[in-house]
Amino acid sequence: MAEILLAGPADRLSAAQFAALCDLVRAETGVVLGAAKQVMVETRLRRRVRARGFSTFTAYADWLMGPGRDEELPFLIDEMTTHKTDFFREPGHFDILEATVLPERVEAGAGRQRPLRVWSVACSTGPELWTLAMVTERFGDGVGGLRAEYFGTDISTVVLDAAARAIYPEAETAPVPEVYRSRWLTRARDPARREVRVAADLRRRARFAQLNLMDARYDVPGPFDVAFLRNVLIYFDRDVQRAVVGRVVANLVPGGYLFTGHAENIGGYCTALEPMRQNVYRKRGPR
Repeated sequence: MAEILLAGPADRLSAAQFAALCDLVRAETGVVLGAAKQVMVETRLRRRVRARGFSTFTAYADWLMGPGRDEELPFLIDEMTTHKTDFFREPGHFDILEATVLPERVEAGAGRQRPLRVWSVACSTGPELWTLAMVTERFGDGVGGLRAEYFGTDISTVVLDAAARAIYPEAETAPVPEVYRSRWLTRARDPARREVRVAADLRRRARFAQLNLMDARYDVPGPFDVAFLRNVLIYFDRDVQRAVVGRVVANLVPGGYLFTGHAENIGGYCTALEPMRQNVYRKRGPR
């Protein structure tokens, strides 16, 4: 059995170990970890040190950077990436989606001549994708129905499994307006569980797949009419941001829309985009 890790100075990554770990995380995920994040990194790594049966960071780091790299890397990535997500996060974006983007895409033939395709690029455990689906389906009801497909990607297979299950603590769905909740969220039969699940008709229209945004090419079933790439670019440096935006935009239809987080500014990153609203961009070309 592994020893209980010490809480004092002996239980620390050395400067060289931390630098090597930061280099590995950046190379694999694009995420930049600065010196100010060392305590956070060590806190998250304690779970992995114990899980692998090591008693010190040094022993774990030596194994990670050597024979254990391929085996441990997926777990390390899951610990080092942020999975913050909420239903109807930054709700103004969903108002724009319903009032402007969806009518325009339907007028261009999406949902009629072919499926309208919606992509949550860093979907985490799924609330963003299910929010997109609920808003799109409700809009479709108002125009006589439409065919839509929803696709969620993330680097972490752990969160993708949770997204596909689509089961959430009831408290996490508090931001969902009643008009959506009553139709697309189902409470558990046992009230004591205090859980809800996204309705089966939405789950059938959604697909999930692992995607590393550092990959040179994105193997996704596009092109897409709408892509939400929100609150992930802030973890990358400018060169990685520019490359990721370019690869996402390459998977949009001409006239398709890209949404980014309110703290993210991609002005000038991609000449194929024209700004429409704050953090909302349209790919140049026929609508």
